[in-house]
Amino acid sequence: MKKQLLKFFEENRNKIINEIFKCVEQKQGKQIILSDYDAKDYKANDEGVITQIYKRLFIKNKELFVDYEFGEGYEPCEYEKVTELLERFSMDEIYEIIKRIE
Repeated sequence: MKKQLLKFFEENRNKIINEIFKCVEQKQGKQIILSDYDAKDYKANDEGVITQIYKRLFIKNKELFVDYEFGEGYEPCEYEKVTELLERFSMDEIYEIIKRIE
C-alpha cells in the first residue's frame, strides 16, 4: 500500500511540474514573473526560520527554473538570490509557487 501511494504521489507531482512547464512555455519570453502579493513563504527547521520569496519561473535549455530570494528569520536584513530547477522543490513549495502565478 505504501509503495502504491508513493508511486501515485510521484506520478502526480511530475504531472503538475509538466503542466507548469506548458504554461511557462506558452508565455512570451518563456517566463512568468510571480506575484509579489503576500509573497513570503516561511520554512521552519532546527536552525530557525527561513523566508523565501519566489520571483520568476522560466525555461532555459528545455528545463524549468525558479528564481527566488531567501534569508534567515521572519524579516531578514539580507536576502540571497538563487536559481534552481523546479523539480528540486517540495510539493508544498510548488503549491506556493503556483499561488503566485498571475
